[in-house]
Amino acid sequence: MMKHIILFEIKRSWLSLFWWSLAIVIFGVFMFAFFPLMADQQQAMDLILEHYPVEMLKAFGLSNVDSLSTLKGYVPFVFIFTLLINGVFASLVGFKVLSEEESDKTADFLFSKPISRNRVFIIKNAIALYQLFVVFVVSSLSTTVAVAHFITDQASSLETLIVLYEGLFYFQLLFYTLAMVISMMFNYVRSSVSLAIALSFLMYALYSIGQIIDASWLLYSTPFYYFEAAQLLMDQSIPQNHIYLTVLVSSVALVISYLRFVKKDFFVR
Repeated sequence: MMKHIILFEIKRSWLSLFWWSLAIVIFGVFMFAFFPLMADQQQAMDLILEHYPVEMLKAFGLSNVDSLSTLKGYVPFVFIFTLLINGVFASLVGFKVLSEEESDKTADFLFSKPISRNRVFIIKNAIALYQLFVVFVVSSLSTTVAVAHFITDQASSLETLIVLYEGLFYFQLLFYTLAMVISMMFNYVRSSVSLAIALSFLMYALYSIGQIIDASWLLYSTPFYYFEAAQLLMDQSIPQNHIYLTVLVSSVALVISYLRFVKKDFFVR
């Protein structure tokens, strides 16, 4: 029974996973293809950056960037959008993982089978983490290949990107667990896509506003602040308190989701 459920979940998710992965690869190639032009026009780009409104630079996480013509200057500009895309995907997976049986009208079929909700919870989370891992690998590899191809004179600096990939892993995990626990607070999730987009852009809006008004209490409410690319590249490490907070919030969200899932009355149509 467990094998059939696992195969069914993989079959149900592979097409969406393929299109998301393809979109991420295309985005990475498209964005980094502009870097040679930035490097050729270094003085002009530095002048634009120098006279750009400080508030806008903070909103895009570029307040600590001196030049867009360097690896450590251009990558944060691209990576903020990479985080946003991954945030939407991780949120979408989180909103769907435990509630899609209702939206797909398969809840009565699944829960009538001789399998406990404990096992269903484990299987569904395992499949969801598999999806997150695939997108994580695609995001990391596409960024690495794009940097190596378009920023050839700085290829030796690729190891500096590892800290960004570590941050991306925690970032995905946090958005996934937050979306999952939120979905368990609803009696019925009508549109996972709308909720995923709303959650991701809300978190990004809080990050932008927090940066602009310099409000640390607001910044700590959003994952975008924990894994800000420019700061990570500058420090070459993730602050330990950000990691601890991410693990704590994710663990609490996972436990609450489990407790809600095993007792929830699913809506059957």
